[in-house]
Amino acid sequence: MNMNHIASDTGFIPDPWLPLTEWFVPFIIDYRQQAREELLNHRSIGMRGFRDNYGYIIDYDNSLPTTLGEATLHTAIAVVGIATGNYSEDDWEKTFANEKLKELLNTLLILSWGNKDMEGQVHPIRHPSYNEYDAHNSRIRNSPLSKDSFGAIVAAAYYSYTCPNSDVNVCSLAQRLISKWADYLLKHQWKTHSNYISGEFVSEEIDGKQYYKNIFSETGGRVMFKGPEAFILLPHERYALRNVASLMGIPTIHWDLWSISMSEELKQAVIDNIPYVADIASRSFDQMLNTLVYEMPYSVQLGPADLETRESGRGFPCRSTTRRAGFSFAIV
Repeated sequence: MNMNHIASDTGFIPDPWLPLTEWFVPFIIDYRQQAREELLNHRSIGMRGFRDNYGYIIDYDNSLPTTLGEATLHTAIAVVGIATGNYSEDDWEKTFANEKLKELLNTLLILSWGNKDMEGQVHPIRHPSYNEYDAHNSRIRNSPLSKDSFGAIVAAAYYSYTCPNSDVNVCSLAQRLISKWADYLLKHQWKTHSNYISGEFVSEEIDGKQYYKNIFSETGGRVMFKGPEAFILLPHERYALRNVASLMGIPTIHWDLWSISMSEELKQAVIDNIPYVADIASRSFDQMLNTLVYEMPYSVQLGPADLETRESGRGFPCRSTTRRAGFSFAIV
């Protein structure tokens, strides 16, 4: 460890004669404070902050944002970090945690929605300034939010709501966030994006990678292809939302968690692969049953007790390969 580097970055000069633990703890505390300030300050403040003018957590390369596509995801993760840290609050958290949680939750609740349709419905988006374009560089829409951000959003609301030191406003925002998502997903068959454009899911391969054929970045660059499955929540993800919603007092008894809406191409892909999955699963289960083969002594009484006729021996459960294989297939 370079002590000069630590001293120049933090102003903290350790005493080399003290045990490591005695001088390293204040360095950690100082670094944590610096990280909090840089993470939550707006970029315009000394060019050190990671929050943009919308309130999202963004990475920068000098003055240029580089992660607008992950803005909603990174902001939700920041909420998780602040809320979980606030379970056992320190001085900074007592003063600022609820304030920062409210700001970030408001961003997720209000600004991570756009692409208003003809019915006035807004849809989940990655960032208000992160757009998609056609081949003529005409703007199509805000880039829709895929489901890879969904888990972080649910976790952000959950920890904000359950943290014992969250104030009533933070809890209310967390509940509103889950309620908004629940209403949207129930209305749109558990899809984070369904307002498709013509030819949206047409792709082409370039250097071994799949790209959208009809969607481009602002600079005309190619955009990595995401099929319809990238926007459809699976049952385990729906259960996660339901559990959090129920905790918050949101009615969920009417939710259909097992309805699956898939494109014909995705359905056919699942059907085509079922035999292979079943074969792998049955072989794996058969191997597991093999490990359960053991010798068991037995003694069975035959006929009336006064005749004392008994059959004794040693048996081997699961010894029959045919029965194991049949049982494995039945389980699958």
